[in-house]
Amino acid sequence: MFEILSNKQIERVILGRIIGSLKCQADGAIYAVPISYAYNGRYIYVRSSEGLKVSMMRKDANASFQIHTIKDKPD
Repeated sequence: MFEILSNKQIERVILGRIIGSLKCQADGAIYAVPISYAYNGRYIYVRSSEGLKVSMMRKDANASFQIHTIKDKPD
């Protein structure tokens, strides 16, 4: 079930995770890639070498970021 999170709840989610997906688009193509990130309380930082995602974001700076929750498999 989805619910609206408060800013404090959102902050807790961002601080409590380290993996997300960066999604970008250019020239009619869409690309999504898992990345690790850091958060300083104001900005989310990612690091990348030259490649498809960097090339695509140079063409179209509109991108989205989704945070992942990873759960261990049950015993």
